[in-house]
Amino acid sequence: MQAAGEEKAALAIQAGEVDDLEQKIILLFRFSCLQACIIDAKTKKVLFASTRNSYCCICDRASSKGESKNSHVCYKNWNKLSAAMEADIIVEGFRNSIDMHNLKYNK
Repeated sequence: MQAAGEEKAALAIQAGEVDDLEQKIILLFRFSCLQACIIDAKTKKVLFASTRNSYCCICDRASSKGESKNSHVCYKNWNKLSAAMEADIIVEGFRNSIDMHNLKYNK
């Protein structure tokens, strides 16, 4: 993702796609269920990817048996409506775009 961001930044500068603050502006598309990514429309390379998981089999099994959870790496990171997972991932990607790639996403 880092290399894709660097390539896109260079292409944005070359094409004059910068705003008043000299931040690069790019067009984006595509996301899917549970796991979503931001892909540059021109290079077709992934600039950001993340996952939302509302289920952990270890936690669920312990809960159904009335036992305490064993110490484990729990990948459950979502407790809200499933329909909001993709949007949350995309918002996270937009919020981190400048820190990750020094790019400003506009669509």
